[in-house]
Amino acid sequence: MQTKYLIVGQGISGTMLSWFLQQAGEEYLVIDEYNEKVPSRVAGGVINPVTGRRIARSWIIEDLLPFAEKTYEDIGEFLGVEAATTMSMYSFHATEQMRNAWIDKINDGDDYLSAQQETSHWQDLFHFEHGVGITDPCMVVNLQVLLDAWRSYLKKNDRLLQERFEIDALQVYDEKVVYKDIEAQKLIFCNGTSAEGSRYFRNLPYAISKGQALVLNIPGLPENAIYKQGLNMAPQGNGLFWLGSSFEWEYEHDEPTQQFRERTEAQLKNWLKLPYEVVEERAAIRIGCIERRPFAGLHPKYPSLGILNGMGTKGCSLAPYFAHQLTEYLLHGKDIHPKADVQRFKSVLNRE
Repeated sequence: MQTKYLIVGQGISGTMLSWFLQQAGEEYLVIDEYNEKVPSRVAGGVINPVTGRRIARSWIIEDLLPFAEKTYEDIGEFLGVEAATTMSMYSFHATEQMRNAWIDKINDGDDYLSAQQETSHWQDLFHFEHGVGITDPCMVVNLQVLLDAWRSYLKKNDRLLQERFEIDALQVYDEKVVYKDIEAQKLIFCNGTSAEGSRYFRNLPYAISKGQALVLNIPGLPENAIYKQGLNMAPQGNGLFWLGSSFEWEYEHDEPTQQFRERTEAQLKNWLKLPYEVVEERAAIRIGCIERRPFAGLHPKYPSLGILNGMGTKGCSLAPYFAHQLTEYLLHGKDIHPKADVQRFKSVLNRE
């Protein structure tokens, strides 16, 4: 069997790359063994243009956000699903210091931020004493819906090989790769933490962390907004909300922990007035880069191998943009953003 591109992994990066290759009319095949615990299926899908305790703008968000909105609209229309929803985020300030920092950012001219003047309608829903800030626009990507719909499309059109990728079955040449009985011009690793185990890309400066979240049923809480106080609470449809996530550098396993649930519920009960039910506990190991920038491009020593990975906690905003840039590079030789191009680690990658 022959194809032009082999894509390893069908998380958000592999989905976006195969989507843009599909749009370009290219031949491709995705290799993926379904795993409900991959980060793309555990994440809440939140895109927030202003993040962190310093309320800093996310890197190149002025480009990422409109591109993400258009991409999710297009793929959703193609698949007949609502791939993402644009909405506001309401941040309930925990301290007066946090409120003042928010106001300072508004006064500095950050047009993603505003302060809600009338907050009485929140009194029956949340405990808060220091006001409410608004971030607009934000997005919630419906990851389960999107990934399942795209997977069904791949299966229907014989574009999916449903199996665990076996690195020992890969033969790499300058102009092609051979995987079992499949020959392709390029193979692109979009397989999350598994890329760390590949001898071709294992020397990249990965940042591996664990994330945990709860899925809650909260009757009476409006589903047209994201809520935030320390953690994000993002609507998932049918009265469900995703609450997370943690950021853990040290962990013993990839399963949900009782400590996270207890700590999170204690925080939630001090904030949320409504009754709720925990319907699911989620956990996954995510892969990022110590520079907090993704990896996109071809291997400097093995030009038939590429990577689109290391999105960390911002996969829903980064993956569409850099999947498109990688597609444009593969098809037309256009430049990848220098802070994302994997060639910035050329010297490291040349050392196996």
